[in-house]
Amino acid sequence: MTENSNPLESVIGYFTRLKSRERWIVLVGAGVALFFVIFFSLFLSHRGPQGKATKTEQIAEQRGEFFQAAQEYAKLKQVVDLVDSRVAQRPPDFDLYSKINELVAAGALQQFVVKMDPGAVEGKEFLDEEYVDLNVQKIELRVLVNFLKQLEQLPGFVRISQMSIKTRLDNSKTLDVVLRISAYKEKAK
Repeated sequence: MTENSNPLESVIGYFTRLKSRERWIVLVGAGVALFFVIFFSLFLSHRGPQGKATKTEQIAEQRGEFFQAAQEYAKLKQVVDLVDSRVAQRPPDFDLYSKINELVAAGALQQFVVKMDPGAVEGKEFLDEEYVDLNVQKIELRVLVNFLKQLEQLPGFVRISQMSIKTRLDNSKTLDVVLRISAYKEKAK
């Protein structure tokens, strides 16, 4: 037997002696092996020192998000505390409908009031809402502003939850106004 001194020639000689089907199997196997070698070499090279920097950056980003959420929580806590203090200022015998009725009478608004309907909404968790839907027509802006200033002076947590203002077509100095004035009280425990 003669030995080939060149290893490449011996591989080529071995490959030529294989059947066609065996050649395809060897080529596919070599291709798959080459793919895995390239894939893992690229994958492991990206997980090196750069992976640690990315992890550090992620921790810094999460820390920033945490402090931002903590600041937002503090702001919301202040709002909740303000609402709680305003609700606590509400007298036990406070009736929104009668208070608005008094304001309407004191401000000489009876001639402008078309409709005044009370209502209530039971809250799901902490507060119950009572409201008055007030429809006022042909009112001057000055009279409306005075009425709203008086609403601000009511005790407890009273606010205007809905408001619609339209200028009248027959007299541009008067307005049609629809208000929902809401007051809140602590839910009975």
